[in-house]
Amino acid sequence: SIDARAPAAQTGREYAMPAEGIARIPIEGPLMKADPKYSGTSTVRTRHNIRAAVNDPEVRGILLHIDSPGGHVAGTDELAQEIKAASSKKLVHAHIDDQGASAAYWAASQAGRITANRTADIGSIGTMAIIEDASGAAEMQGVKVHVVSSGKFKGAFAPGTTVTEEQLGLLQDRVDNINGHFLRAVSRGRSMSMDNVREVADGRVFSAQESLTLGLIDEVATYEGAVTGLSRQLFEDS
Repeated sequence: SIDARAPAAQTGREYAMPAEGIARIPIEGPLMKADPKYSGTSTVRTRHNIRAAVNDPEVRGILLHIDSPGGHVAGTDELAQEIKAASSKKLVHAHIDDQGASAAYWAASQAGRITANRTADIGSIGTMAIIEDASGAAEMQGVKVHVVSSGKFKGAFAPGTTVTEEQLGLLQDRVDNINGHFLRAVSRGRSMSMDNVREVADGRVFSAQESLTLGLIDEVATYEGAVTGLSRQLFEDS
């Protein structure tokens, strides 16, 4: 077997193999499409690594090792779909170490099995957007901002302009639309009814034990236990 923390370069792959036949693919820190400048995970690079592991004849199972608060909407749905597609070809498990929230849980929910350490925070199912209305500050500085555009929503939320109720309603519609994709993915991935998903999709995070009771994960386990569990299943299926 290979050391779980061994640099990927030692194996000739971008992922380590903590046990025979298992590829460990980390999903750590904030999620974003591009390679992060300081810390975090690129969803595009992670998709590449998952696809490489699926095509690697020495890999029989994939363990997504997750410790992430979530991240950007852009790229998350595609990562979730990649995980779902991989699950149809090889065993894919997800293990949450300490945090698997928001976009990170969206991705984890598409694995065939989810484990988490007992102190993990899990969930934060939901979508949000944050907009600042800086028009008051601009007015205090004697600045009035004019937006000249081709449509009433073109230029909405420009710094220094007043945020209208109509604009907030438009943004709420966008948030609700994206959130619908999130909830449906969790429903499919976890075999939960939409009613049950909506009950836990209010932004709360849950402990590992609560998540087990709610059906958000399958087992409370250590990382080593997750590796052993996947190895055992691979042996049983062989």
